[in-house]
Amino acid sequence: MVNARAIVTTSLVKGDTLLERQQRLFEMFRRYIGREVEVNQSIFWAKKTQDNLNRAIAYMMLNFGLIDGNLEEVLDLYFPQCPVMTNCQDLALMAATLANAGLNPIT
Repeated sequence: MVNARAIVTTSLVKGDTLLERQQRLFEMFRRYIGREVEVNQSIFWAKKTQDNLNRAIAYMMLNFGLIDGNLEEVLDLYFPQCPVMTNCQDLALMAATLANAGLNPIT
């Protein structure tokens, strides 16, 4: 259920437009790892066009009232997170930042 939780969490990202929510999300990633993050575009497009399982999970959660708003926009914000190019050090730094009340312990 990791993906289901990620989709619901994604639906909670604040912003008036999809672009504002994307910028907010990726700025958070940048702060957490101390550098710009890249999205593998070929994986992103594969997820966006072929990931029927997560799309079905999202529609089921919408049906049960766990997601508010435009589901397609939620998925358009969720799918680019899947192929974010990180390594083990980045992931450890994200965890350390979260454990440190959102403050990057290096920067």
